[in-house]
Amino acid sequence: MNLKGWRMIEMTVLVQLRPGKEAEFLQAIRSLNRKGETNPGAWNPSLYRAVEDACGFRLSWEWQTRDQMELYRRSDDCKVILGAVRVLGERSEIRFCHVLEKAAVLPGV
Repeated sequence: MNLKGWRMIEMTVLVQLRPGKEAEFLQAIRSLNRKGETNPGAWNPSLYRAVEDACGFRLSWEWQTRDQMELYRRSDDCKVILGAVRVLGERSEIRFCHVLEKAAVLPGV
């Protein structure tokens, strides 16, 4: 993987689930992880849960190229995730960011 300049594209899905739907949402996410399939070009997939809001989640992925991200957006895995967000969520948002450079915030990191 060539990280020259740390250029990448990031896709983030923010979702506010309907109360009581957290376990079902996590089950959908885990089912994709169990499949063991790779997401070409992706690295550092992350799932975060809000500290003070059990229904708030943030999923993010990073790709080296936009083409790799677009390939994922057309995949069945992405359709499963976005379907779960649509069915189980009260509101959601998808963000796309072009990251030109990453720098360590803490010394030694």
